[in-house]
Amino acid sequence: MQPLPHDKNAEAAVLGGILLRNESFSETSLILGNDAFFIPAHRFVYAAMQELASDGQPIDIITLEHTLRREGALDMVGGIEGIGRLTDRFGTSRGIVALAWRLRKLAAERGEIEALGR
Repeated sequence: MQPLPHDKNAEAAVLGGILLRNESFSETSLILGNDAFFIPAHRFVYAAMQELASDGQPIDIITLEHTLRREGALDMVGGIEGIGRLTDRFGTSRGIVALAWRLRKLAAERGEIEALGR
């Protein structure tokens, strides 16, 4: 059985881009919901980013670490090193909106597949 459509690198790039430039969250949150992230660790990170943004807090490695620790999800995302690797691999927020649209499209495809019973 083939895995559902997803793009692990695009997911990480969006998260890393938000860490590098918090304003990117405002841009991507209009396009993405938490379901856009297929990788469970990425879903946890994005949910933590949503929480921080709604509380008016900065989205950075320290605030994410605190939020994920409180939620019991820090180990699942690879600890603070896992959070830091998001920006190491993808050191720009350029193109983040296009990547967000790609993730939304892939999430829609997953939804269609799941609705058809795979």
